[in-house]
Amino acid sequence: MSSAVKKDGLGYWIRVAIWVVLSFSGWFIPASGTITEYGMKVLGIFVGLMFGWICLDLIYPSFFSIILMAFAGGVAAQNLFYKGFAYQICVIIFVLCTFTAYVQHSKLDQVLAKWVIDLKLLEGRPWLFITIYMALIFVLGYLVGIYACIFVMWPITYAICEELGYEKKSPFASFMLFAVTYISGIGMISKPMDAWCLIGLTALTNFNGYEVNYLMYTIYMLVIAIISTIGFVGIGKFLMKIDVSPLKNRKSTGEKLVLNKEQKIGVGILAGFLLVMYAPSILPKELFLTTIINQLGVIGVGAACCIVLGMWRSKGEPICDVAKLATMGTPFSIVFLMCANCVVIDGLQASETGIIAQITQTFAPMFAGLSPIVFYLALIVFYGIITQFVHNVVLLSVFVPITLNFTGMIGANPVITTFLGISVLSCALATAGASSRSGLVFGNTVWIDMKWAYFLGVANVIIFMIIMFVVGVPLGSIMFPY
Repeated sequence: MSSAVKKDGLGYWIRVAIWVVLSFSGWFIPASGTITEYGMKVLGIFVGLMFGWICLDLIYPSFFSIILMAFAGGVAAQNLFYKGFAYQICVIIFVLCTFTAYVQHSKLDQVLAKWVIDLKLLEGRPWLFITIYMALIFVLGYLVGIYACIFVMWPITYAICEELGYEKKSPFASFMLFAVTYISGIGMISKPMDAWCLIGLTALTNFNGYEVNYLMYTIYMLVIAIISTIGFVGIGKFLMKIDVSPLKNRKSTGEKLVLNKEQKIGVGILAGFLLVMYAPSILPKELFLTTIINQLGVIGVGAACCIVLGMWRSKGEPICDVAKLATMGTPFSIVFLMCANCVVIDGLQASETGIIAQITQTFAPMFAGLSPIVFYLALIVFYGIITQFVHNVVLLSVFVPITLNFTGMIGANPVITTFLGISVLSCALATAGASSRSGLVFGNTVWIDMKWAYFLGVANVIIFMIIMFVVGVPLGSIMFPY
């Protein structure tokens, strides 16, 4: 084994001990208030799970929590595993991530990226180039996800910096590389079929049966994305005062976009999927086609795309291995997290635990005097701060269902409450531990100056929070009246 591999020492085993003690704490702490003995066990499991996710790992604490839930409830562990993996969100992640991995497999994302940044239109227009570059990042974040976008666009950004003579860690290099992680995240939350968004939207559906119109959702997030991108460009131009003279003198080759057969198939399948998913938002509800699409749902349509990819032959050979796409595209850590989350959250919300009744009894007086607008502001500030220190996937899956329970008390709109969780919790870039992508930013010490990383992280969190309160809340009230 290489000496470069970091070994776990005493600190690791201390964290393990704390995790185990917290997980079993409910067996020894007496019940109080409306919380039952079973509720105390579930609460201990929940606290231990949160600690395990944050301080240890996403996978084995998830499995451990399900086993403990089986002991707490006196049921077979296999039944809870069946229940967890059978949840809609887990199946959706498997199916959608499998077929969208084909875009990366065919290198369609790389070809589109290189074509856009070489457009003749952008020659001699540095801030237009930067703006179009941000738009490209948004599109890639929307189509293929954050990490695929980062690993495609960072090397291209390095090449641009070197071609133009920008030094590593320069304001321009730091700004452009940070943009990839920030704007791609905005692209991700604009796609309602994305695994991240579905965590929040599924919580909303489970809460009151409300099904968000995908087209309206995308339009709403697109408005937020445009304003946020303008704000980000403004930071570079007016606060950082980036020198764009090398970019102004850049010459374009004007090469045409050329796609191979695999990439054309990728464009067709991806466009078809998006068209079918948005069709029910446009077509009359009574139309037969609308009924068929609604019957298939996002899982059925995604599965159909996988079927097409599996059946397609070029010169007698398959165009891809669907099994490899599933392995390459599926974020298994998130799947296992959601499996455990569904089981434990179901336990927390069960009437037998008395936990929700206790939370309602405790916090009802605090929220009783709040207006919805103050409630939204409090959520934005809370989410914006806490997501910089706790894993944002954990926060989204746990806090959105909990905050939804308070909307009825104060007359708040549960749709807006959900959207605030989806959007603000995704803006986790101000510290190295805020999210996996922020870890990439702060870990890229070769190209990104840490001074600019912190500056851009904090500035964008603040600006995004302001945008969500000033624009997102009123726009949500208009587009999604409740």
